[in-house]
Amino acid sequence: MADVPLHVLDTFAVIALVQDEPGAAEVEALLTACRAGRASVHMCAVNVAEVFYTLWRRGNEWYAREKLADLELAGVQVHDADLALSLRAGALKAQYPIALGDCYAAALAQHLDAPLVTGDPEFRHAESVVKIAWIGE
Repeated sequence: MADVPLHVLDTFAVIALVQDEPGAAEVEALLTACRAGRASVHMCAVNVAEVFYTLWRRGNEWYAREKLADLELAGVQVHDADLALSLRAGALKAQYPIALGDCYAAALAQHLDAPLVTGDPEFRHAESVVKIAWIGE
């Protein structure tokens, strides 16, 4: 398979998609490209946990699992939060006023040299060190 562009989703992007908030269409287009093999989409396991508990609280456990299964079916690849990624996330947290979960998404984007797909304004603080693909603007 030819090289395809890489993208990292943060929690904000997935919640925007599921809740049909601003940016949902952009995330859906990216997942459609992923299903078709025209994009490679990634998430950190920490952000999967954030999506899971957020959707569970807004609905129920079944609803949360169903939405995560949709991401899996789209081909989203989930990366563990290993020591190297955790140290990179910790370094971002030490330097920028960003939530720790968001730091994991940013660390994965740095590691993969991929844009982070988000609409979360917290990332304005780290645009100099993380490529951002803004949604919902």
